Amino acid sequence: MEGYAPINATTGVTDNMFWGKPMFWKFFQPGVPYADGWSTLNDPLFRSAELYLMAAEAIVKGATGAKLGTADVYYNVVLDRALASNKGKSPNRAAKANDPTDDPKNVVSYRATPATINIDMILDESGRELLGESFRWNDLKRTKTLITRNLLYNPWTKYGINGSSQIKDFHYLRPIPQGMLDVTNPKIEQNPGY
Repeated sequence: MEGYAPINATTGVTDNMFWGKPMFWKFFQPGVPYADGWSTLNDPLFRSAELYLMAAEAIVKGATGAKLGTADVYYNVVLDRALASNKGKSPNRAAKANDPTDDPKNVVSYRATPATINIDMILDESGRELLGESFRWNDLKRTKTLITRNLLYNPWTKYGINGSSQIKDFHYLRPIPQGMLDVTNPKIEQNPGY
């Protein structure tokens, strides 16, 4: 895992300082220098949690005939696995990550029911479960929530010319690398907006 430089949410710029520690501890490998960039860990290609969340999303969008039933069942399978270390506490509650004392005032419920499950819950859990695994853009593109969720959760996307949003509809497509355009059929054009 390479190092990172955080972006200031107010100004939209980095502090020009290299941060060498891994951004996500789930990629940490003892004995490998933090900013080495090399690891013997395997990259996950598919994870069961991803498949359960995809199934929940499909059901929320109207798919029928699911083997396990409703979308909340698929969603809660992922949640139950994530909360397995809850040490005998109710599976309906999880302590916030920064509260090692599990103070009851900091306990929140993430469990879904048939009445509460929705695409936002699924995207939130997908963001937690698959953090740093390069699936997020595809999830947001597929659900057509790329712009709304970026503006809601990433305040720096609001900074642009005359205060306009930096994220636009054309961002649902990625740019084709110029080197690829140069060596392929001249009739192939760059995606709009790039």
